[in-house]
Amino acid sequence: MNRAIIGLLATLVSWLLLEAAVPKICPAQPATPDPDTSLQELFDDYHEQYLILFPLEATNFGDSRYNDQLQISISDDFIAKERNFYSQILARLAAVDLTNATETPRLMAEVLKYELETRLAKSTFGFERIPFNQFDGLPLTFAQLGSGAGSQPFRTVKDYDNWLKRVSAFTTWSNVALERFREGIRDKYVLPKVLVAKMVDQLLDKTIVNSDPTQSLFYGPID
Repeated sequence: MNRAIIGLLATLVSWLLLEAAVPKICPAQPATPDPDTSLQELFDDYHEQYLILFPLEATNFGDSRYNDQLQISISDDFIAKERNFYSQILARLAAVDLTNATETPRLMAEVLKYELETRLAKSTFGFERIPFNQFDGLPLTFAQLGSGAGSQPFRTVKDYDNWLKRVSAFTTWSNVALERFREGIRDKYVLPKVLVAKMVDQLLDKTIVNSDPTQSLFYGPID
C-alpha cells in the first residue's frame, strides 16, 4: 500500500481515538428558576410599587418616603394606572410554576391572585362616582392625619412641609371628587338622601370646621 495512504489512515485513526476519549461538552442548559425565589422577588416588587401608587398606605405602614404625596385615586389616570399595575403582577404570577413552590409562598401567591382579580373586577363598577360615604372616605381620613394623632408625623420641619404638600394635593382630590359626584348625579348613581345628610353633618363637624382654629383637629400639630 502506498506510504502516503498508510500515513493518512494512521492519522485518521489517531484522530478518531482522540475524539472518542475527549468528553463531549454540551451547551449549558438554562437553570429552572426556583419558584420560591421568583415569588419572593415578585412579592417584594409588588409591595414597593404598591407603596409608590398608594403613598397614604406607605405612611400608615410607617414608611416616610412618600409622606408628601397623595394619590388621586378617583381620577381616570390613576384608575388606568392601577388596573395596569394589577394586570402586570397577575401576568408575572401566572408565569411562576406554583406546583413546585413550598406551602407558604404558594398560599401567599394564591391570596394575592384572588386580591388582584377582585380589585380588577371592582374597578369595573364605577365606584369612583361616589368618592366617599358616611363610613369611609378621604375627607375623614385626612382630618385624622392632620390632627397629629394619626400616622402622619409632625416632628421635624420636613414633616410639616410634607403635610403642606399633601394639603395642596387634597385640593386637587377635592376638585376631582366634585366632578365625580356630578357624574354620579348624571348617571343616577348616588347614595340615599339620608346617608348624604349624615355625610354633610360629618364634614361640618366643629372639630373640622370651626371659627375658632384652636378647636379644630388641625390645630393639634401646632399646639
